[in-house]
Amino acid sequence: MQWQHLDLMSQRREFALRALQTDNFRALCKEYGISPRVGYKWKSRLLEEGMRRMEEHSRRRKSTPNALSEEEVCRIVLLRVRHKRWGARKLQEIYQRKHGEAPSESSLKRLFEHYGLPQAIRSDNGAPFSSSRSINGTLQALCLVGSSWDRFTTWSSRPPTG
Repeated sequence: MQWQHLDLMSQRREFALRALQTDNFRALCKEYGISPRVGYKWKSRLLEEGMRRMEEHSRRRKSTPNALSEEEVCRIVLLRVRHKRWGARKLQEIYQRKHGEAPSESSLKRLFEHYGLPQAIRSDNGAPFSSSRSINGTLQALCLVGSSWDRFTTWSSRPPTG
C-alpha cells in the first residue's frame, strides 16, 4: 500500500467527515494525532460553516478594548508635533495634566512609530546628508534638519579603534 500525501486541508476535511460517522471519537482523534478538543473544533466548524471554512481562522483579536480613540490619537500626535524633542514619558505627563488619564509610555512609543514620528534620525556620514551630488538627497536632509528632529551621525567610514 502506498502512503497518501494529503495536505492539511484535505486531512481536516477527511477527519471531519469521518467524525460525523464514527462511534469512537477519541480513537479517531488519536488516529489523526490530534487532541479531542481540536477534533471537536473541526467537527463543529464543518457543521456550522460548511466544508469551505475548514481552513485556519485568524487568531487576531477582533477588538481591542483599551485602544486609543481617534480623538486621543489626534491630541497625542499634535502634542508630539508641537514638542518634537520631548520623549514619550514627558508627553505622557503633559497629556495627563491636560486631559486626565493618559495612555502608557509604551503605547505612546508605538503610536509614534506607527505614525512615523521618530525621536531621532540616525544617519551615517554619507548620502543624503553630506552628498553634494544628489539634489533630492540634499533636499531630504534639509527637510529633516529644518524640522528640528535630532540627528545622530555615525562615522561608518572610520572603523572604531580601541
